[in-house]
This record gives sequence, C-alpha cells and structure tokens, in this order.
Amino acid sequence: MLTTIRDASGQLRAACEWVPIDCFGHQSNDYRMVYVNQVEFSAGGDARAIIREVILDIATRAPFARGAYWERRD
Repeated sequence: MLTTIRDASGQLRAACEWVPIDCFGHQSNDYRMVYVNQVEFSAGGDARAIIREVILDIATRAPFARGAYWERRD
C-alpha cells in the first residue's frame, strides 16, 4: 500500500510504503500488524505532523491492525 501526503496546492510532502502482515510477518488480508517499509519526507516539512497524518491514513485503511513496526535504516 502507498500513502501520500500532499499540501493544499497538491505538492507532495511525504510518501510511505506499508504492508498489512500476519503474525508470521507475511503479507496477508487476515492481518494484525502493519510493516512500514519506508517513509520519505520533502525538505522543510514538519516531520511530526506528517507522521501523524501517515498514521491516521494507515489506521483508516487498516482498521484491524493492532500495531506497526519498521526497520530504521537511515
């Protein structure tokens, strides 16, 4: 799944790739967790506000998820 956050003028502020997974870490429609693969931000954005918007979008689109995890690479 892909979440994109745009400002009022349509400029891309952030993009987030995520996948609903089962308890074994496999992509599944019978999911309990969400794996966030990568989040990219535009320069100059408020990271906290953008992350809140991303979380809200994921929570809306994956209502049965109990949590999320990711690897912090960079």
